[in-house]
Amino acid sequence: RCPLGEGCAQADLAACDLAGTHFDSGLELGARLDFLSRKASLSEKIAQLTSDAPAVPRLGIPAYSWVNDDLHGLRNDSHYSIATVFPDGCGLGATWSEALLHASARAIGEEARAVHGHYVNLGRRSSYNGYGITAYAPNINLVRDPRWGRAQEAYGEDPLHAARLGSALCVECRAPLAWE
Repeated sequence: RCPLGEGCAQADLAACDLAGTHFDSGLELGARLDFLSRKASLSEKIAQLTSDAPAVPRLGIPAYSWVNDDLHGLRNDSHYSIATVFPDGCGLGATWSEALLHASARAIGEEARAVHGHYVNLGRRSSYNGYGITAYAPNINLVRDPRWGRAQEAYGEDPLHAARLGSALCVECRAPLAWE
């Protein structure tokens, strides 16, 4: 059966007519999103607003974990002991080097995609910080008063400096992989 009907599995996609659905790569993004918006129930949409979004098998949507603390590298614990760790935001900001941010952010983006792909291949898509590829970074708040909290994540209090470094992180984390 087709996963766009009732009681279907994502593995059944190959047997489906995907024309006009969110899987139709020939459609514009807006049309694909309109299809999903019409077909997903209100409770399914609400469930996607959590950091551990559940699967919607009838629409072929896998579970996804939105939690990734990637400001200075992948979360480095027993699961990611081989990931590169860079200085936190204030340390990177203190370098005053956009080139360094570009290089570290490229590494973070490549490592995040590699770890995500590894866990997807293992069938583990959620429930842990770092399984997804959605980065909770950069923090471009200006540190005017360290009592506001999370100051270690910010690049500093200069708006232009924070904007340039934040932009570098965003651009490079999304850059095409070196082997593509």
